[in-house]
Amino acid sequence: MTETTIQALADRVEIVERVTRVAVLADRRSWDDLRACFAGLVEIDYTALVGGEPEELPAEALMERWQELLESFAGTQHLVTNHLVALEGDTATCDADVRATHFRPSGDGQEPVWQVGGFYHYGLVRSDGGWLVRTMRFVPTWSRGNPALSPTGAQVGA
Repeated sequence: MTETTIQALADRVEIVERVTRVAVLADRRSWDDLRACFAGLVEIDYTALVGGEPEELPAEALMERWQELLESFAGTQHLVTNHLVALEGDTATCDADVRATHFRPSGDGQEPVWQVGGFYHYGLVRSDGGWLVRTMRFVPTWSRGNPALSPTGAQVGA
């Protein structure tokens, strides 16, 4: 194997690890470790799920937003798989399928679970500390369970 091939394989492993860490650390509410996965400014696009416009914001603001949202649930689990990585110099993209389960018991007999599936499109940049997430776009394709638990209170996809 050439040095270039070895570097490309190492980059792919690190990118898949980084994207997986975003999901795992969010579910574990490990905010400082999660922050370390992102570049200083992050462009996020959840418009297909919640409407509005894509945003660019400091990673710290994203962590605050996610903390408020995710800590409103008793538990969450984001399963990320089928990573497709494309490298181009010091930038990369990674598409990954996701199934997110959100659990919030209400005590009033309402379904306590909302699941949404789809995929993320991540844009990453190489830094001195390794690959960092610079952009995230979520494309939901299905949901089930209690839509009142979703950020919009509505079903998505088919």
